[in-house]
Amino acid sequence: MKTVCVKCNKDLAKEDAFFDSRLRQRKLEILKTRGLTEDDAIYAWCRDCYEEEISKIERDILDEIAIGVAKFITRYHQYPEIRDYSFREAYNRSFYLEHIEITEDLILSIKEKIKDVGLDAPIGSLFQSTTQ
Repeated sequence: MKTVCVKCNKDLAKEDAFFDSRLRQRKLEILKTRGLTEDDAIYAWCRDCYEEEISKIERDILDEIAIGVAKFITRYHQYPEIRDYSFREAYNRSFYLEHIEITEDLILSIKEKIKDVGLDAPIGSLFQSTTQ
């Protein structure tokens, strides 16, 4: 039996192998049905591919959150009290909003601010001056 990377096919005999639930389930199915032979390959993630996949998922989630917050800000910008909402609250309330035009600049600003201060910071921190 050998363990190889599911993405790049690298042999993982001498390095860490990362299994997600789907890959672990497949390994258990093979073990239950017929056992493993020397020729069988078990698929896992090598460290580089695993970290790349995780960062891709994190980027996708951050994009989704930033778009939701941008919709919320665009729709309710005339209400000063939204500055007290956290990015998390704004995102949770954005699911009711559809067909709102948002700018790429706003999305990028929100993504950068969330990376810097986190989801629990108030939206008002997005509008505070950086020069003091």
